[in-house]
Amino acid sequence: MRFTSTMIDRPRPERERTGVTRTGFTLIELLVVIAIISILAGLLLPTLSRAKAKGHRIACLSNLKQIALGMHMWADDNDQKYPWWISPADGGTKSNPVTSVHYQALSKELVTPKVLHCPSDREKITMQDFATLTNSGVSYFVGTCSSETYPMQHVAGDRNVQGGAGACGPAGNIPVTFLDPTRSPTPRWDSTIHVSAGNMAMVDGSAQQLTQSKLITHLNEGGDAFNLSNCALKP
Repeated sequence: MRFTSTMIDRPRPERERTGVTRTGFTLIELLVVIAIISILAGLLLPTLSRAKAKGHRIACLSNLKQIALGMHMWADDNDQKYPWWISPADGGTKSNPVTSVHYQALSKELVTPKVLHCPSDREKITMQDFATLTNSGVSYFVGTCSSETYPMQHVAGDRNVQGGAGACGPAGNIPVTFLDPTRSPTPRWDSTIHVSAGNMAMVDGSAQQLTQSKLITHLNEGGDAFNLSNCALKP
C-alpha cells in the first residue's frame, strides 16, 4: 500500500490524539459565566425595582383620582357637602373617627373598595366589599375639613403623611393629623409607601404626586388663610 504525502501530513482530530472528547465547561469557565450573570443582575435589578415602584405610584394616583371624582359626585347629590359635613341621621358621617366609615358612604360612587388600597402599601390589604370595609383595607386619609369652596384643598391622600396632632371641628372635633406648615412638627412624608413622597386628591377632581417641598407648597396654597383645612383623618 502506497502512502501519499497528503495522508501523512494531515493532522489528526484532537480526540484521536488525546483519546478524550471535550463536552462541557471547565470550572474556571463556569465561574466566569456565573460572575457575569451576577454583575448583570446587580445592574438590572435596581432598574426593574424602580420601574415597579413607579408603576405602583401611578396606579395609586389613579385610585386617588377616582376617589376625588367619587367624592365630587357624592357632594353634587348632597348640597355640595362631603359626608363628614353631614350628620349620620341625614346619611353623612360627621363625628365618626374611623376613616373607612367615611369611605363606606361613597359605596355607590366608587363601586369597588379595591381603589382604596395603594399597591405600594404592604401593611394594608385589598378588600372586596364595602359592607365589610375596615381600616385594614384603606391606604388613604380623608381630608375632613375640605369643602367644595376651595378647589385645591385635599380630600384624600396617602396615609404616610406626617404632621402634628389636632382636632377637626367641621367633622365633629374628631382627632386627626394636622398638616399645618406654620407649626411644628412640619408636615412631611415618611418612607413607608412611596419613599418620602406621596399622592393627594384635590377637591377639583385632580390628583397630584407631591415631593416633600411640593407638599409644603400645596398646604400653603390650599385656599384657607388659617390652614384650618389641612386635616387628615388617617386609617
